Amino acid sequence: MQLRFRAIRCCLLTSKSTRIHPTNKMTTSWSDRLQNAADVPANMDKHALKKYRREAYHRVFVNRSLAMEKIKCFGFDMDYTLAVYKSPEYESLGFELTVERLVSIGYPQELLSFAYDSTFPTRGLVFDTLYGNLLKVDAYGNLLVCAHGFNFIRGPETREQYPNKFIQRDDTERFYILNTLFNLPETYLLACLVDFFTNCPRYTSEFSASERCHIASLRDGQRQQLHAGSHLPHGPSPCQCAAAMFGRDHL
Repeated sequence: MQLRFRAIRCCLLTSKSTRIHPTNKMTTSWSDRLQNAADVPANMDKHALKKYRREAYHRVFVNRSLAMEKIKCFGFDMDYTLAVYKSPEYESLGFELTVERLVSIGYPQELLSFAYDSTFPTRGLVFDTLYGNLLKVDAYGNLLVCAHGFNFIRGPETREQYPNKFIQRDDTERFYILNTLFNLPETYLLACLVDFFTNCPRYTSEFSASERCHIASLRDGQRQQLHAGSHLPHGPSPCQCAAAMFGRDHL
């Protein structure tokens, strides 16, 4: 199962045809699920929830307080920070290239009908290679939201698979953390494949192929060669972006 799961990840960068969504089962997004249920205080009523709800791009996520007077220098990520990619075009390209590579190594031609939907995947999910579920957990491993393909699983069924609603995040043989923005197309592809192979327990091998093809396509430079410059906007350089962050308007 581990080998088949890795078959999806390697393919995360290879091309196109007419796309359709694999299923219409998804009724909400990860963002809505987290906002409406899992990460909201238990004592907050529905009226308060509606009043304070904010769209994802209006929210501020704070991890801990920081004494700025002790900071001597700042460091920035390059990808998706100083180098701003065109989204969701860039993620869609990675998704399409990965699907094509999966088909080229023997996966069903039906996979070519998949179309990337940027509203579904979210950063920081965990893929359970045993059950083929996408999970959202907190920093301690407590389960917040669970989805099998595009079906969000509710309480009783969740507890059958996770009796304590808890996972061991350090069990890297079973759980794979999709924690970067580069993982967004991979996250959506895993959901597509689990949905497609819902009656076939081969999730771990699907991930394995995806991982190998994703890494191979990055190594081969296919994305850069085929679409050089087309997914980075012609605008400020990374240095200019960094300088702009320290302008008076941002401090």
